[in-house]
Amino acid sequence: MARLEFIESLALLGATDLHPGGRDATNFLLGELEKGTPRRVLEIGAGSGATTERMIRRGWQVTPIEPSTVLRNVLEKRLRVPAYAGEFERFEEADGSFDAAIGESIFYCLDHASAFAKLRRLLRPGALLALVDMVWTDKGNADLAASIHDRTARTFGIPAASREWLTWPRWRQNLENAGFALVVERRLSSVSFQPPLGRSVKLVRGLRHPVALLHYLNYRRFHRMTFAPAGCFESWMAVWKRV
Repeated sequence: MARLEFIESLALLGATDLHPGGRDATNFLLGELEKGTPRRVLEIGAGSGATTERMIRRGWQVTPIEPSTVLRNVLEKRLRVPAYAGEFERFEEADGSFDAAIGESIFYCLDHASAFAKLRRLLRPGALLALVDMVWTDKGNADLAASIHDRTARTFGIPAASREWLTWPRWRQNLENAGFALVVERRLSSVSFQPPLGRSVKLVRGLRHPVALLHYLNYRRFHRMTFAPAGCFESWMAVWKRV
């Protein structure tokens, strides 16, 4: 098996909700989306399908996008629904096709101008966009952002932060420039997530996926390292309306 990204090893070991705020953040965002009574929902970066499953249970028609073969296989095996296999940049659907969209710890990896413009086109007027992400604070800077992005990408197989030094006010401005209006926002008390993997879960799943367990243990060694000075990150969740 090829090298697994950190989140891929976690997914194979049974961890879910791999984003800041975890399940509580997801429930908050889905509760806000529910107020708009969506029918078709676009999910960018669906991962192993935990949020996908909760939306399907609400009766929503979900289109999940997940480029990772490992994560997509877990999602499709778990839910018996197909997921789009490409990057969001390659995804195409008719203008105004969706009533809502959600992305959890994904938009930091994307170019905001093009990603938010594309989302505005895919969403119908009045549709809602929900997101949760870890962002830079004023204690960061452009050089640090580039360094942390590149080092964590090499270490974990996926960057832990955006390469561009984007604080939450910059996120707000980028979304407003793309044609979205803020509905609600919340700053999270914790900047990251704690994967819910107990010893018994790791043992049982590890026997089934020994390569994933080895990758996970190796990544945990690096996870304890300090990649950035304290106070450089904060996490936000928010819902925006397509105007």
